[in-house]
Amino acid sequence: MNALDTRVPASSGYQRMAEFMFRRIVRTILTTNFDTVLPDYCRTNRRPHKLQVIQTPSDYMNLRTDPRDAQYVLLHGSVEHYSDQNDTDEVQALDSNLIERLLPFLRDHPLIVVGYRGAEPSIMQHLLMEHAARVEFFRMGVYWCAVDYKTAESLHPLVRSFATVIGTNFQVVSIPGFDGLLERLWALSESTALAMARPAGTDDTPSASFDMQAQERATLATLDLSSARSRLLTYCAAFDMAVPSQATDQDVRDLLLRFDLAVQSSSDVISPTRAGYLLFGKRPQELIPGAVVHLKVNGETRSLDGNLWNQLDAISDALAEFNRPFRLKGEISEPVYPYPPLALKETVVNALVHRDYSSQVPVIIDILPDRIEITNPRRTGSGGASTDRWNIPPGSNCAGLPWDKGVSQSGYR
Repeated sequence: MNALDTRVPASSGYQRMAEFMFRRIVRTILTTNFDTVLPDYCRTNRRPHKLQVIQTPSDYMNLRTDPRDAQYVLLHGSVEHYSDQNDTDEVQALDSNLIERLLPFLRDHPLIVVGYRGAEPSIMQHLLMEHAARVEFFRMGVYWCAVDYKTAESLHPLVRSFATVIGTNFQVVSIPGFDGLLERLWALSESTALAMARPAGTDDTPSASFDMQAQERATLATLDLSSARSRLLTYCAAFDMAVPSQATDQDVRDLLLRFDLAVQSSSDVISPTRAGYLLFGKRPQELIPGAVVHLKVNGETRSLDGNLWNQLDAISDALAEFNRPFRLKGEISEPVYPYPPLALKETVVNALVHRDYSSQVPVIIDILPDRIEITNPRRTGSGGASTDRWNIPPGSNCAGLPWDKGVSQSGYR
């Protein structure tokens, strides 16, 4: 029996919420739910382009008080990772490390509560009431949205206790329901958009990041559309996205646009984005010269070019030559690799994906007698340059890469 039915479609409220996140009006969502309806909708529709899902303790380090990308925090863990907390004992308290990460949010931002009854001690007592003084009694305000609210007695006793603790910073807002509230907020946002003060020349949407911008002088003809068709259809199948069984060229173009791998100009010309060009370009180095990998072995350097898929295949083949398994004899003989293949693959993928493609510095893979070093250039949040470096000694554990203690690194973002 399935614990959750992930095929439930997103309601209009979820759709409006995704649009608010795309427009950066809503930046952080805290939820006690376990379903993935909202993240699935965002991923399928690319609104917002990226959603940072915080669902396990290893994700806490990604939580930001002023995030660039929208954040979705599962307060009670993840069913998928078997970390969900839902029985009587488990809902008495939250992870203390998570609470420490959340307190700056509660101090510096208003808290709008929608669709939550307030019956769990872990949220109402352990998170909100016990730390009220540390967050200056929610000086930015708590707006508790209740369906057809009439009197305070209709609120849960824990909610009433919380209201007593923070005094006038607590406000009850009567709403028709989650979907109804989001539809009203959407209408209000649209009706007041023209009246909102904005610098001249700006619009409602955030500026495109480097990889989302159109690649100058690139056209669909510069892409390997056969590879794009195969890989995009595989991606859609993996995430249960409906596509025609026999995808036409127009279907492929639509998928490229849908996943921000291409953009359409006002004159209806479709051009690859830098991301699309790097993934599926026939030879991306013609327009992005720095998109190369240098493989160093015994002091000799070989340059690997082509698109990211070509480079990943070439790197994997090269590393396999230096990572041949041997048989470990015991009660049951088994093959053992000097370097766990998954550790190598994840580190290589991180180097290719997180490098700064505006830099002329290549990714460097140096195979040494006692380790493999992988370095790549990256751009810091302040616009400066930095370098990621992974040192993989033989026998490294691949669990939790790249943060596993078997892999040392500097400057990882």
